[in-house]
Amino acid sequence: MTPKEALDALRDADHAILDVVYSEEIAEALGVPKKKVPIHIYRTTPQANNGKGIVMDQEGPGVAAHSLAEEIADYYGASYPFQHGIGSRLRVAVNAIAAYLKV
Repeated sequence: MTPKEALDALRDADHAILDVVYSEEIAEALGVPKKKVPIHIYRTTPQANNGKGIVMDQEGPGVAAHSLAEEIADYYGASYPFQHGIGSRLRVAVNAIAAYLKV
């Protein structure tokens, strides 16, 4: 995966929880050690009417795309403005990474 492909993957992952291995591939493509990937345990609950299409009851490790983007931006010291929403947080962090790496 190239750095541009990694940034495109992050941009496309708005509000997503990513697979740990995929997140590590993105981080490494951007020159960040995989030990910096913020892994958490996420749980989906069966709520058929939650508007997000999540109907299974599962638990497992994953990486929130916005957290990964922020961790990578912070790794490089690339500044980005504070945002409240996770979509906005993802967008400004990815833009900061792209500007810093000139990708």
